[in-house]
Amino acid sequence: GQVLAVAADGRSVWMLQASCGRAKNSGRCPLRLSESADGGRTWTRSVGQPPAVTADYDGAEPPGAAAGQSWLVRTGRLSGYVASLTPQPGTTGPAGLWFTSDGGRTWSRRGTPCTGLAAALSAAPGRALFAVCGGDPGAGQQVKTVARSADGGRTWTQSVSCPIGACPGPLGSGYLGAIDAAGPRTVYLVGNRSPLLATADGGSRWHVVKAVTAGSDAGTSQVIFFNRSDGLVVGVDDSPPYYPQQPTIWRTSDGGARWTVIRPKIG
Repeated sequence: GQVLAVAADGRSVWMLQASCGRAKNSGRCPLRLSESADGGRTWTRSVGQPPAVTADYDGAEPPGAAAGQSWLVRTGRLSGYVASLTPQPGTTGPAGLWFTSDGGRTWSRRGTPCTGLAAALSAAPGRALFAVCGGDPGAGQQVKTVARSADGGRTWTQSVSCPIGACPGPLGSGYLGAIDAAGPRTVYLVGNRSPLLATADGGSRWHVVKAVTAGSDAGTSQVIFFNRSDGLVVGVDDSPPYYPQQPTIWRTSDGGARWTVIRPKIG
C-alpha cells in the first residue's frame, strides 16, 4: 500500500498506509497501521486497525470529498491518533479522528474541526491537540481556522477563523502544510509559499519567525520539535544571494529564540 505517514517514539515506529487492494479505483481505500519495534528493520501489521478510509489517489475522487489527507500522530509508545479528511462511509459530521491507548488494538472515534481542503494536526506536550484547517486558496493566500482540544479530540475550541484577506497578522499568507506544537500554547506552521509562522498564545495571534529566511516564493515544507527546546525547519531560502533556490535547514536548541543555518550540499 501507499505510505502516508510514519511516526516514531524511540525505536518504536508506526507506519500508516492506504491499502487499496480490491478497492482500487473505488475512490476510497482502507487505512492500515503497521508497527516496528526495531527502528524500522522489521514490520508487523497492528493487531487492531482504525476503521477509517482515505481517498484513492489513483482513482476518481468521491463527489464532494476533501483532499483525502491522512495523519498519524504519536503521543506515547502505546497511544496516538489517526485522522482522515475523506468522508467516512456511513458517518456524518466532523472529519474522522480515531485514538488508541493500547498500541492500536482498539480505537475510539473522535472528531476534528476540519471540513475543507487541507488540515494539519499536532499533539502538544501534556496531550493538548491543535488543528489548523485550510479552505479555499487563491493568490498565495488561504482561508484558515485554528482550533484546540483539551480532551483528546472530543470537543474543540476555535482560536481564530478567517476568510482570505481577513486573517490576523500573517496567518492568511501562504498555503497550509504542517504544524508542530512545541508547547501547551506554542505552535509552528509551515507550508507552500509560507514563511515559518509561530504562535505563543494557542493560535490567536501569529508572527513570522524572521530568523528563518524561507520566504513566500517556495516557502517551508517541514517543522519538527523533538522537545520544547530542539527543533528543525526545512524550507527554501530565497534571501539574497540564494534566490531563487537554496534548500536549507534551520535548527534551534533554545525553543526558537535563536536559529542556526545548515546548507546541505546538493549534487
